[in-house]
Amino acid sequence: MCLIKVLFCYLYKLIAGAHNIYNLNPATVQTRTIMKVFPFDQLPPNASQKHDILIIKTNLPFQINQFVKVISLARQGFLPRGKK
Repeated sequence: MCLIKVLFCYLYKLIAGAHNIYNLNPATVQTRTIMKVFPFDQLPPNASQKHDILIIKTNLPFQINQFVKVISLARQGFLPRGKK
């Protein structure tokens, strides 16, 4: 998913199903207006990626299909290889 700026930093769109945002395929893309953003700001002070998780409320739900899928989040305590 990608965020694209639309009007002077005040209105944003969320695009799902796009492989390349510079060459959008109308048959695969779904665009929604972002209504509200809920940042996750409860990370420890020494976290390297502060504010890298958001919950985004859109004007309409996305339709799950072969181009737009649900992903699983890592389980609590999971560290990628080389980060232990």
